[in-house]
Amino acid sequence: MIRATLALQVLAIIPLAAEAQTSSRRTFTPVPCPVQSWEYADPSLEALPGAQVFAGRYTGGLYTIEIPDNWNGELVLWAHGAVSLSSPQGSRLRVQIPELRQHWIQAGYAWGASSYRCNGSIYGVALVDTMAFRDLFVEANRGRAPERVYLAGRSLGGRATILGMQEFPDAFAGGHAMCAAGQETNDLRVAFRAAAELISGIRVSESTIEQDLQRMQEVLGAAPNYTVKGRQLASVQVTMTGGSRPFALEGLALYFINSVGRGTSSAPGATTTVCRIPSSGCKLHLVRGQMIWDRGRKKIR
Repeated sequence: MIRATLALQVLAIIPLAAEAQTSSRRTFTPVPCPVQSWEYADPSLEALPGAQVFAGRYTGGLYTIEIPDNWNGELVLWAHGAVSLSSPQGSRLRVQIPELRQHWIQAGYAWGASSYRCNGSIYGVALVDTMAFRDLFVEANRGRAPERVYLAGRSLGGRATILGMQEFPDAFAGGHAMCAAGQETNDLRVAFRAAAELISGIRVSESTIEQDLQRMQEVLGAAPNYTVKGRQLASVQVTMTGGSRPFALEGLALYFINSVGRGTSSAPGATTTVCRIPSSGCKLHLVRGQMIWDRGRKKIR
């Protein structure tokens, strides 16, 4: 059964009030949304058996809430991954349904999700918007507030989850960050690519990426049969992702060469000496075998 019980006039007030409550406590300033027009998808969906769905719009975005008939008094706030502004749906706001939806409903948990008020790499906005519509849940649930609230998310939403647990530790009973990713993830990919090219002696270009990666794998090997140069690159990757730890080399089995390919896609317009990341204003220089990050005038060796 699908219900959209909240009037648009009420929705325009509630998120702003919730944001006002949290703004005095947070120590970060969200990056503003891009200035552009947005399209709005239909946030409604068919409720699972034994549950009710509430969907609608709030100031700036969309929301979907699902509450099981055997609600256990607990709520999961879901933060979805990034939607690229350059993608075909980059200007379209929509609620992304969590993969664990059926599991949560069957276990008695309610869940709610926001489209956010914009797309792009907007971690702070994702957190603020996800937290703000908790009040929408109370309205939809006839004034009954949750006893416990959990924050969960994937990719950009996973990063927002970590940010929420850090900035508002008393607001949540727990958090579940899945594949949390931020801009530094792209930085790492470009660094992996630079190291792989330096160690293997093979340049990777967008036009010949498949052939280049195949040649590189012949030089480096694959898990667990790395060559001497492959072990050198594996050591670089392990060191850059936290250092020596159990199963570190085994964990590279899937991403050893794949991370180099993804580093290529993360650095469009890369030249022979500089890998550029337009969205971050960051450059990676290879100087005598040393990787140097350059953000404006600040350099870190």
